[in-house]
Amino acid sequence: MLTLSATTRLPALCVWLAWSILVSTLAAIADDAVIDLRTFIPGVVDAPVYHADGTTRLSGSRYQAGFFVASDLHPSFTPIIWLPFGTNEWAGYCSAGDPSVPNPVVLPFNHAGERVWITVRAQEPHPGAYIPEDIPPPRFTGESQVFSLIVSNTPTPLIGLKSFRFDTARIQWNRQGDQLVMRWSAGDGTVNYDLEVISSLDGTR
Repeated sequence: MLTLSATTRLPALCVWLAWSILVSTLAAIADDAVIDLRTFIPGVVDAPVYHADGTTRLSGSRYQAGFFVASDLHPSFTPIIWLPFGTNEWAGYCSAGDPSVPNPVVLPFNHAGERVWITVRAQEPHPGAYIPEDIPPPRFTGESQVFSLIVSNTPTPLIGLKSFRFDTARIQWNRQGDQLVMRWSAGDGTVNYDLEVISSLDGTR
């Protein structure tokens, strides 16, 4: 009868553990839900984002696009990543590097084979300094139509994503002490205006 010494069993155990880890890793990778964040893939996806005029494509890092995902098990839209926009011929398209190569990201709460719902939200953040307790609204914002797709364990293109543009500037309401402040952006987004209610013309609240 063949018996293994302690020194013989140890390498065998290491090999078994390494094999188990490899199998588990491959199984996890096979179960991952992966999407391709590119908003332009020739013949597949072509969804540039425009400014409020509907003709000027967003260009450069001053603009941001957030990818939000929901599913049956997680019905609230969760932000996955924010990306800047490309420049020159890639203006209007999201970019985290070379827009011509796949840009895969693993969805943390989903698995391959599931249906997910996706929306893309674009914004031009307020460029100036501000205090955290009083964050100015973005100059402009916009959001794509919600679309769904079945994700796989390879980069799944955003089939169903449509082009969209910034909305006109929205009014934001904030409460400061006992005052209700209405804030909005100028038409070109260069300044913000605050409207406060006072009880007299001498500035008495």
